[in-house]
Amino acid sequence: MFLRCLREYTLGHAQSVAVLRLGAAARSRKPSPGEPDDNVPAEAADVTEPDDHFELGLAAMLDGLQSAQAANTG
Repeated sequence: MFLRCLREYTLGHAQSVAVLRLGAAARSRKPSPGEPDDNVPAEAADVTEPDDHFELGLAAMLDGLQSAQAANTG
């Protein structure tokens, strides 16, 4: 299970970055700053890079899986 989670997280991230590099960011439907739909998530998307969350998410997943494995082995 551990390797499957790691593989899917990593591959999903790689696909996301590849799509953005192929030009998906230029076709984004996110609201422009100042529009009514411009909210906290939209603002955060403007100031973060696609790789900003990867290490944090990976560390959280590894910690969670390690805790689950320790609980299962008693």
